[in-house]
Amino acid sequence: MLSLIFHRVFPGLLILHLFFPCRLPATPAQTNAWRESAMARAQLHLARARLAERQFTFDTTPQAELAVAVRAFHAATNSVPPTPQTGILLDAYIAQNDGAPQPFYRHLPSTWTPEKNLPLLVYLHGFVPSYSLLEIPKIPLGFTNLAERAGVAIAVPFGRSNTDFQGVGEQDVFNVIEHMARRYNVDTNRVVLAGYSMGGMGAWQLASRWPNRFNAFLAVGNRGDFYAWHSVDPATLPAWQRRIIDTQFAAKWTVNLQTMPILAIHGESDFLMPAREAHAIFDRVKSNPNAQLILLANTTHPELGAQFTNETVHAWLEKHLKIENSKLKIENFRPLLAIGPDGGWTPDELARFLDAGFQPFSLGERPLRTDTACVALLATLHYLTNPQISKSPNS
Repeated sequence: MLSLIFHRVFPGLLILHLFFPCRLPATPAQTNAWRESAMARAQLHLARARLAERQFTFDTTPQAELAVAVRAFHAATNSVPPTPQTGILLDAYIAQNDGAPQPFYRHLPSTWTPEKNLPLLVYLHGFVPSYSLLEIPKIPLGFTNLAERAGVAIAVPFGRSNTDFQGVGEQDVFNVIEHMARRYNVDTNRVVLAGYSMGGMGAWQLASRWPNRFNAFLAVGNRGDFYAWHSVDPATLPAWQRRIIDTQFAAKWTVNLQTMPILAIHGESDFLMPAREAHAIFDRVKSNPNAQLILLANTTHPELGAQFTNETVHAWLEKHLKIENSKLKIENFRPLLAIGPDGGWTPDELARFLDAGFQPFSLGERPLRTDTACVALLATLHYLTNPQISKSPNS
């Protein structure tokens, strides 16, 4: 049973401070994706209501946010899952590293049904200093038309605001994709990235570091080479700093993009990201027959946003959303495995690993000694990353 505790701020306005006693009673249904989604949305809108109490916005009010939160909590306590709303929705999931609700806009075409395994277009937003839980990046103009025509789902990860989609920002993208797969049954073998500005850099980074997760990517107004960006000679930096840069930025990982379809678009008059930066990263994949760099004359950085309504760009996206490109061999794969003690990680340790971008992985319910777990993990890793090992059901 939900307990509602209100605090009167001024006449006529009640702000909800505690909405539910920590967790709902554990039931088998609680593991359902729809229930988890409803709980996350309720917590998100509660957080937005608290912010709207202190910070003015034209987009919403505390009362409106509370109304949505109440509806979401009621949905979470129902025994029958609600029918997902098609079109645009502000969705959310609960992050494992800090337990905070993470927002993202998503779009389902009007033809969507739970049985349909739709492809997913993931849009990575640009840098906007004012982004917060009250100002969340939205789906670009024109993308919903593409989604309706081609039967495509769209998701716009928040990326923890302006993180360059590194660290927790990168993790947020994969969490959103996982949520879209569990909640709306999207096809994780047909995921295409599209990014603008900071998001264009993010598209280069995610696709080069995780080429087996994406079908293709579009980068509009983009960079990917840290040293070209800051005009820095790598030899002048200490080894530890170069290691961090080379791990997070795309330049050292482009060996993984030798066949991936890439469409990079840049303005020759871009004053925020000079064209030389687009060349610096694209020159590393120019031997890729599926990669194309388009330079637009007399086009500035803000004017590049019009490319997301360009029908030629839409046709390119639709082509790679409809097919499943061959999985790529990961050439520059440098995994870092963290294996816990026999008693397992503490909650604080788990949170720190998740915050650093580690992906949780289980070898099953049976406990393993640490030395046994090392051998099992290395064998599993070898199996997953070695293309010479047959992975057919009969092997």
